[in-house]
This record gives sequence, C-alpha cells and structure tokens, in this order.
Amino acid sequence: MRGRGRNSGRYSIIILALLLLSHVILSPRLSGQTFYFEQYGSKEGLSASKVYTIIQDANEFIWLGTGSGLTRFNGLHFENFSTSDSLSPGGVKSICEDSRGRLWLGHIGGGVSIIEGNIIRRVCFSPSIFIGVDSARIRDPLKPINSLTGDITGITEYGGSIWVSTSRGGALKLDMPGHGVRVMTGQQYTGRQGLSNDAFGLYADHRENLYCITDVGIRKYDHASDRFIPFHPEGLTRYFLTTTIFEDSRGNMWFGTFNGGLYRQDSETGKMGLFDTRNGLWGNFVSYILEDYRGNIWVASMEDWESRGGITVISPEGTVVYNNTNGLLAQHILCMIEDKEKNILIADRDAGLFIYKGDHFASFMAPQFMPSNDVFTLAQDHTGSYWFGTGSGLSLYNPALKEDDRVKLWGFPPSLEETQISIIRPDKEGNVWIATAGDEVYRYDTDDKNFRYDLDLNASLRPLRITAMTTDQRNNLWIGTDGALIMWDPQLKKSTKYTRSDGLTGNNITALFCDSRGSLWIGTEEQKGLARLNPGNGTFITLTFRSDVHPTAITETPDGMIWVGTIDGLYGLSNDTVKKKLTEAEGLLMNSINLLQPDRSGNLFIGTNLGLNRYDSNTGRISSFTEKSGFTGIETRPNASFADDMGDLWFGTSNGAMRLSPSMLPPVVTEPATHIWRTLVNYEVYPMHDGIRLLHTQNRIIFDFLSICLVNPGAVRYQFMLEGADKEWITTDQNRAVYSSLRPGKYIFLVKASNNYGFWNEVPAKLSFSIRGPVYLTSWFIILCIAVAVAGVYLYISLRERKLRREKEHLEQKVKERTAEVVSKSHELEEKNRDTTASIRYAERIQA
Repeated sequence: MRGRGRNSGRYSIIILALLLLSHVILSPRLSGQTFYFEQYGSKEGLSASKVYTIIQDANEFIWLGTGSGLTRFNGLHFENFSTSDSLSPGGVKSICEDSRGRLWLGHIGGGVSIIEGNIIRRVCFSPSIFIGVDSARIRDPLKPINSLTGDITGITEYGGSIWVSTSRGGALKLDMPGHGVRVMTGQQYTGRQGLSNDAFGLYADHRENLYCITDVGIRKYDHASDRFIPFHPEGLTRYFLTTTIFEDSRGNMWFGTFNGGLYRQDSETGKMGLFDTRNGLWGNFVSYILEDYRGNIWVASMEDWESRGGITVISPEGTVVYNNTNGLLAQHILCMIEDKEKNILIADRDAGLFIYKGDHFASFMAPQFMPSNDVFTLAQDHTGSYWFGTGSGLSLYNPALKEDDRVKLWGFPPSLEETQISIIRPDKEGNVWIATAGDEVYRYDTDDKNFRYDLDLNASLRPLRITAMTTDQRNNLWIGTDGALIMWDPQLKKSTKYTRSDGLTGNNITALFCDSRGSLWIGTEEQKGLARLNPGNGTFITLTFRSDVHPTAITETPDGMIWVGTIDGLYGLSNDTVKKKLTEAEGLLMNSINLLQPDRSGNLFIGTNLGLNRYDSNTGRISSFTEKSGFTGIETRPNASFADDMGDLWFGTSNGAMRLSPSMLPPVVTEPATHIWRTLVNYEVYPMHDGIRLLHTQNRIIFDFLSICLVNPGAVRYQFMLEGADKEWITTDQNRAVYSSLRPGKYIFLVKASNNYGFWNEVPAKLSFSIRGPVYLTSWFIILCIAVAVAGVYLYISLRERKLRREKEHLEQKVKERTAEVVSKSHELEEKNRDTTASIRYAERIQA
C-alpha cells in the first residue's frame, strides 16, 4: 500500500480552491499552445481503432484489448492476435496480469483467454460454478462451459483468486489455476449474494477492499459473510450511476459518474467534494481516473449528448484540459495507464491509441500565434513579450494581457508584414533589433512602442547580406554580413566595419556570440573560421582547431566552456583550446549543427535538421528529442533559440515555435530494462530457460530481445554477445540476434540496451545454455569405441596367433610325415640298393 501524506486535508482544500478559480482564470502559460499526443490507429498497424483497455506487462510490452482481439506493442511494431491464434471469440474488453505473469483476457460475448509463456489458450468453466439463471445453461453437468453470460467487463487478482465481472452474469471468483489448466473452478456471485447480474467493473483499493460497480450502485465484498454489501459513502450521489472508482496515493477515493461529474472523498475527514463543469471539469460523464507520478489526477470524460470528451488534469496549481482544441483527438476514452517511462497511454473507443509524453514540449503554431509556421527567429524582450519572426512576417505574444489581446499579428510597419524576418535580438536598453530578408534592420523601442529605421545604419549595410546579429555588454549592435563585420554604436549613431585585414579569419560571417567575459566570438565561412575579439585591446585572436571548421552556432554554458557548432560536429573550448568534440558517433542526431542553447542546469541543447540533442555536461551523456518525443518542429532554424525569464527554452523550427520546459521533463530512466522475451530453435518458437541443454541438431538459435522506449523508440541501441562464439560485443539497432550452425559446447547469451537518454543497463540480461554433441562425439561413446577397437585387435591377434599355431602344428606334422615318408623311402631305396648290389655281386660270382 502506498503511503498517505500528513497534509492530505490541506492538499484537498488547496485543490478545491484552485478548481473553483481555474475555470475563471487560467495561467497564461497553459493557454493557447498545442500539446503532442502521438496517435496510433489501423493505419499504423493496430488491429482496430476501437481500443477498450491497455496494460503494460512485466516485460514492458504494451497490450491493447481491441474490437477485433488483442494487440501487443513494443514501441515500434504492433503484433495482432485473433481467434486464428487460439483466442476466444470477440473483442477484448479487459486484461489482467496475475502474480504468476499470466495474462487474462476478457472478451465481448463472455469468453476468457489466458496467455502463459507465449502460449494462448481458451478457458472454459466447470458447471459447478454456476447458480441461478446461469445454471439453466447447463445441459451436461460433466461438460465444461465455454463462455460466461454477457461481456467480460473486468478482471482482477484479489485475495489469491481471479475475479471476473460480467455484464449479465454477475461476478465470479475463480480458483488460481495451475500451469496449463484450462477448466476453471470457483464461485459465482449474483443478486442472491448481494451483487447484481449487471456488473460493470471491479476495483481493489490499497486497503485490500474489493468493489464492484453495478447497475444498482457500488457493492463491497465482505470476507466474513462471503457476500457483497451496499457501499454508499456519505455525500456520493445516488441519482447518477457510478462509472469508475479510484484511490490515489494519499488515500482519497475518487468516484466518476455518468453525467454527474466527479466526486472525491477526503481520506482524513471523510467529506465528499464534487467537481463538475461548473468548477473546472471538462465533461460530466467520467469514464476513467488515473494518478500520475507527480500526484496529479487525470480524469477522462466521454463525449455524449450531455458531456464533452477530453481529459481534465487536477493538480495543486489548478486544472489543465486536453481536448481537440489543443492536441488530443480522443473523445471517447475508456482507459488510461502510466507506463514505466511516465508516459500516459490513452485508449479511445473510436480513435485508437494515444500516447502523451509530457507537457515539457508545447508548440505555438499559425495562425493563432504567428503568420506562418516557418519560424526563422524568436526572442523575449524585457517586458516579457515574445517575438516571432516567420517567413511571412512578424508577430508579438504577450501572455500577461487578456486572452483576446495576447497575440498581435498585424499593425506592424508594412515592411515587416508579409516578409521574412531573419533575426530578432533584444538589447539591455529595451530595444528590439529586427533584421529582414531584405537586409534591412529595424529597432523597436519598448518604452514608446514605436519602430525606428536608422538611415545611417542601413546605409552602412548596403549592399551586404545580413547573416548574423548580436549585442555586446556595452550594448553595441554587431551585424555579420557576407562581406564584413559591422559594429553599430546606438549612442554615437556610428558604424565601424571589420574585415580580414583587421584580423578576422574571413569576411563572410556565419555566427556571432558575446560571452560572459565580454569577448565577441566570430565564425566565418573560411578555413580556420573562428576568431575572438579581445574587449581589452580590440584585437582579433584566431583560434586553432585540429582541422578546418566552419562555425554555424556559438554559445557558452554556465561552466564557462565555449561551444562551437559546425557542419562537422560540435566543439567545446576552454582557454581557447579544443577540449571536446561530439559527433554522430557520440550520439548526435546530425553532425551539421543549426543552433546551440544552454539551460540553467548546465545542459546544452543542440538543434539540427533531425531534432534536438541534449548534452549533459555533468555526465557527458547525450539524449535525443525528435517528433516521437514531442519535438514536432523537427527541423530547427539556424540560431533561432533563447531562454526566457522563467527558464523555458524556445526554438524556431520549420513547423512552428517550440517551447521546452526543462523543469517539466520526466525523470530520466537511468537503467533501461532489457528482456530476452523469445527464443527460436531451428526457426520455431522454443522456450528456453537458464541452463537448458539442447541436442546437437538444435544448433540454429534466434534470440529476440527488447528494451521498450516509447519516448523515442528509434533511439534505442543494443549490444549483444554470445560467449563461446563471439569475441566482442556487437552493436546494433535491431532487436534480434541470429546464430546458425553452433558447435557443441557451453554458451551464455548477453544483451544490454541504451535508451534515448544515452544510459545503458549495467547488468546485461543473460541466458546460459549448452549444446550436446552427437552420440559419436561423446566421451563415453569414444571410450566404448576405443575399447571395442582394442578388444577387436586383441581378438584378431589372438585368433591370428591361434591360427598360426595351428598352421605351425600342421606344418610340423606334415614335416614329420614327410620326414617319415622320406625315411621310409630311403629305407626302401637302401633296401633296393642292397638288393641291387647283392644281385650284382651274385652275377659277378656267377661270371667268375
């Protein structure tokens, strides 16, 4: 529960008093200008322009319930879901994210869907839930019911259960389901339980009370009796139907009604106050209530035959109204949220999604404030009046006058009407110096309110073309031209001309600036085109840069550093020496600088053709402001800027005058949240958790990551690295990393992001995983193969040895047999020889 301040009662009294006055007296600061509401509809990719509800989930995605289903928005792209993605039929009227990170969707027609882990499934209901009229729908007590009676008007988590309100079936308390459960169990509450069949919404306050808005009034849930009881705080109307309930951070309860205005019950006194169109509320049909980070209360009103559509913001300073006259085209608002960047997101029944990114930027446009929107120059004089010089003439805006008299668009000298006003520079004596595209200079005296044309001054300028103009601490007027530098002394009515021969770096002057020490800085178009006039001795000093520079704008920040904008980037000088250079590589939108404007806090705003940059001299960070962040002027005009007496910064652009209130900028998000929200394996969605092990065939992996920045989504940059595959961080503006043919091993995917303020999240989002090698590469398989190989070799050798032994034995046997045979034959031969010898001897004896 958020804490409540001690001064809640005093705060409430202040609010009441200011509201009573605000519809009579509006601050001039808040009247007339146009605020920026970024609009998205079907043309931008939204599934339907009928948007019922909005939430931002834990991953910072924006989810929108529309007339045709569900839409997810990441700041750049819309992703639409319908029945073809397994959603229940009908548009989505209510969305709730439960404590387990699941999204509950309530549909027109009574369907309910759940998104869990990027998986969408339809929900059905156990017949045991239903009572009364709804029980008549049950044909089979064992068959689940696919939808509830009427539309789902609200879903919220309360007391560990999911509560659902319907337009014709009362309310249901559903038991918190486990993972993957489709059939819901629980209890139904209708008239018998103190409720009503027509329930329009649910609200749980910080005191753990649950309220249900019905056609018979507000009902409060009573835990002891498990029933709903009437809730009628004293002073709340019973005539007008309550449409919405809200409790602010101070504990005050707010009640919106149908054409009965807005009621607020004080948390300390219990007293009820009424706000309606009579005391500052824009419309009496209140459709939604929201509190922003400043504690301001946003009240949306619906347009109908008795009410006007728009938003009333209630703050201690009074009320501010946003409607179709100052930028908000939403007339039928159904829901509002404040996102984590402090933007206000607005759902409209007919016009789609609107994003309000703050009141720090306001635009002043033609024809209300000036003859044309091409603002070449602007300034504030010592009376507090604002001067605008456009391509079609001059205008004067005095916010201190009555509303009808604040803007002067005509009544100027003919030579200042319907002509381009190039430069306006007030001086310390109450004069306003005006240079035209015709290269003439006029002086307006704020004391006698007359325009003067000095013949001698303009004679000294002919036939030169005026390019720059400023005044110094002695109130001399310095005019830069394409052929010389002219100094005009208003007291002596005398002009002095300076050229290259006097020490200038060139004759074509591009920029002039007088610093806090009285030195005049002169930029020229020639090489080394920067010089400084020493006020002490009147000599010109040429400044040396590392390369040739062509100054386009010069200024000084409170720390005494001189900044020089060029066509090649921004240079910071200290003691006539370059100390810093900033380019697109450091975060500038463009290297070509049109204007430079410091604020009171030491920040330097840098104007280009693509928008604004802000350089924080304390941190060195560069942030961007483009059309997406409310700077609708986009293209700034050369040296068309100033800081007014309230500290606001004004910029002349090609699309009107822009005012920036630095004090109104939302808190800087110093730690952008980065999420790895989806993984794909082999090009199919495959949820991965830390430490998961994948097969060797699952080696094509895609990581989708995101850091949502609605303020300026185009400024988001990412760095990612896959440890185990990448050797260094990869910088990109894409939110997807693709890896194919990863080798088996251990990996850690790391990603971080920077937002439009230039901050990177210090701790990257990470996901560790491993890819197992194929079976034939595993150690046990290799060992087994080696063992089998060794066994095979051993067996082969054993068998071979056995065979060899057998062959040896066989050969030995053969040898023995052959030897025996030889011996036998030898014996036979010997026998034969003996027989032959005996025969011979016998024959010889016979012959003898």
